Amino acid sequence: MQENATAKARLWHGRTLFCQMLGEQRAGLDWLLDRPGVARVTVMGISMGGTLAWWLAALDPRPAAVVSMCCLADMAALIATGAHETHGNYMTVPGVLALARTGQVAGLAAPMPALHCVGFADPGTPQAAFATARADLVAAYEGSVGALQFHTAERPGHEETPAMRARVLAFVDATFPLHDPG
Repeated sequence: MQENATAKARLWHGRTLFCQMLGEQRAGLDWLLDRPGVARVTVMGISMGGTLAWWLAALDPRPAAVVSMCCLADMAALIATGAHETHGNYMTVPGVLALARTGQVAGLAAPMPALHCVGFADPGTPQAAFATARADLVAAYEGSVGALQFHTAERPGHEETPAMRARVLAFVDATFPLHDPG
């Protein structure tokens, strides 16, 4: 069954595909953290995977850090402009906008180290919708100096760029160095 059809079927049964996906992500985190020698896990994704990463980090304190690419935009702002159509039905969380904005949800991960990468040519992450989410995240991370980082660029669309990849690798290395710099 395709994602759109699966999402609609879940809604008819009072469930969401998005919450099922989050449950599966959490089960994966359980499994990873139960492995011998695994002390910490960074959750990361691009597009829907990035959305799942910051939602998982917001709902579960066990990730050591979170990285998202091409997915941080205020949903109410997207709806106001019709840009929410760039996202599938599978991303629906009924009633959430009555409780919190996108950046406020992502901000629940504070003070967990976080990096959010976006390109403003991405129709699913227009600059105004990102600005709202960013302001909410900055407010949530107040007092967590250096824990919240952003990588933004004008040109990239809905894609990981070499500059994003370099920023992600630098973030992970700085957050969790493999060697003692002293």
